[in-house]
Amino acid sequence: MYIQNWDIHLKPEHRDEYIALLIEEVRFAREREPGIKRFDIMQNLAEPNLIHLVEVYTDKAAWEHHRNQPYLEAFAQKTQHCYATPNPMRFSEARNLEPLDHEWK
Repeated sequence: MYIQNWDIHLKPEHRDEYIALLIEEVRFAREREPGIKRFDIMQNLAEPNLIHLVEVYTDKAAWEHHRNQPYLEAFAQKTQHCYATPNPMRFSEARNLEPLDHEWK
């Protein structure tokens, strides 16, 4: 498995716009890219302008395939004004302990 995590800090006035665009983008990607195992969007309850993303791919090749999709550049252009701070990604290669890798749907 290949995992990418983001903590995204949003400007309050653009939070709802960003969340709507992100949900649309994630649904689009999950429907078209079989290498995506999970793509979870979570809103921090204590800090509603903080969004957590957890992306899980079958392997690094699936992640690279996702990162090279042309629609990601369009998403970046539409949302760059929404960020309150830079939002670094964290990556790791891992194996799942529960459920096991082969049990993921």
